[in-house]
Amino acid sequence: MTSNINIATSENELLTAAEVAKILRVSVGFLAQMRMGIKGKASHIPFFKVGNAVRYRKSDILEYINKNIQSTKKDNVEAENEQQRI
Repeated sequence: MTSNINIATSENELLTAAEVAKILRVSVGFLAQMRMGIKGKASHIPFFKVGNAVRYRKSDILEYINKNIQSTKKDNVEAENEQQRI
C-alpha cells in the first residue's frame, strides 16, 4: 500500500533555478555564478542537486532575502534614536 504524502508545503517547497531567478529578479546565470562562489561567500544560497537538476528550498530563499535586507544610514539613526527614547 502506498501513501500519498504531499511534502510541497510552502515552507519546504522546491524551486528550480529559473523560479528562484524570477523571485530574486536576477538571471539564471547569476545564480550559477553564486553556486560556483564567483559572487562571493556572502551571496551563497543553499541548494542541492537531483542528478544534474539544481533545486532550492523556498524557505532558504526567504531566509536569504531576510538576511540580506539593507537599511539606509537614516534608518539606522532613526532606530538608534528610538531606542534611546525607550
